[in-house]
Amino acid sequence: MENKIQEVQLLLDSWTEIVKTCAKDSVKNASRMKGGLGNRVARSDKREIFDYISEKRQKEIQNKLYYLMPEYSFLISNEPPIFDEEWPVEDYIELCYNHYMIIIEKLRRLNK
Repeated sequence: MENKIQEVQLLLDSWTEIVKTCAKDSVKNASRMKGGLGNRVARSDKREIFDYISEKRQKEIQNKLYYLMPEYSFLISNEPPIFDEEWPVEDYIELCYNHYMIIIEKLRRLNK
């Protein structure tokens, strides 16, 4: 049991670092796009991705967490509820970052 708690904590630590990296790299990538950070993200059914490498790593961690914490799979897979509005890219990235940080902190508390 203790081993599982430690493994989850390590995964959550890794997820935290990936989310931070993703936010930083997303800002960098989006700033290179036409319109830059002031461009607006259109309404869509799914999240706009600006850093595919971090996104892939995040999904790998989420898959491991599904196995270790199946009772929280809905929370682990939760997406930011911001798809019904057009957001400036910079705000959109910040909202996604904050959403995942809240999810990670909630999972930390539930894991103890």
